[in-house]
Amino acid sequence: MTIPQQTRRASYDETNRRLALATREIFNEILMRGPCGAWEIAAATDRMVYTVRPRLTELQKAGRIKAVGTRWHAPTERREAVWDVVDRQVQLSL
Repeated sequence: MTIPQQTRRASYDETNRRLALATREIFNEILMRGPCGAWEIAAATDRMVYTVRPRLTELQKAGRIKAVGTRWHAPTERREAVWDVVDRQVQLSL
């Protein structure tokens, strides 16, 4: 492997590690808090909502969480989805 390939691979691996960590953290937050929205999760985990939303989609597609309703988010003056875990018997972490 050449040095540029090694650098790209290291960057790719680091990005995947960070995304996996974010996904676990977001899932655990929903598991501990109960139903909550993306903005609430972002504030609790000190992450940008733009990082949280794709992780919610991934967790939903994996069958780990589901949308259980909507609620009004006053700062954005919009409704947002409320998410909850599918199975509360699951252990913390993925």
